[in-house]
Amino acid sequence: MITIEYCAEGEPVSDFEYRDWLEKIKNYPDGHFQVSTTIPIQAVRLAVARGVLPHQGVCFLYEGKVIKVNEYGAILDWPPGFADVDTYHAEEILRTAMARRRRERAQAQVHEVR
Repeated sequence: MITIEYCAEGEPVSDFEYRDWLEKIKNYPDGHFQVSTTIPIQAVRLAVARGVLPHQGVCFLYEGKVIKVNEYGAILDWPPGFADVDTYHAEEILRTAMARRRRERAQAQVHEVR
């Protein structure tokens, strides 16, 4: 089984390197790889969803917990802190943008009334 451990000591796989990294791990069906970025985790999940990697042959490891994916690349029991920084940022951008837009609309309505 390919095990990808998400940890601070892991390899920082970048946007520019993840395809090569993914090809590398395919050659080691019993390999244990450490990564410190979310990109390879998402790439592996996509490879599973596409059928390039079998879901039974892949797992993630985070703080001693084994995390499995289903055949669609989904993680059903996502632990807090596991590769969720991108999701947090995306959600926070949307929340902040919506709040800002509401404030701007409210200010525009106040100016229209005067």
